[in-house]
Amino acid sequence: MNPPAFQLYADDFIAGTMILSQAEVGAYMRLLCHQWSKGALPDDAGKLERLAGGTVTDDVLAKIPVCPDGLRRNVRLEAVR
Repeated sequence: MNPPAFQLYADDFIAGTMILSQAEVGAYMRLLCHQWSKGALPDDAGKLERLAGGTVTDDVLAKIPVCPDGLRRNVRLEAVR
């Protein structure tokens, strides 16, 4: 079972999301939370946008690459896990 929370390294998060818009940061955070809860994200644009609650841009997708198993994961979040 996953721990109910993950550490957020504020300075790293701010530095890593400086180029993102407010909407992109919100989508990214929702996707990170879903990944934490479920272990991975689908590689399907429609599903990602429903999970994110809005548009998922290429800049956000770049932070959550597709893994060899075909699912998306943020590498840093998995290191924290």
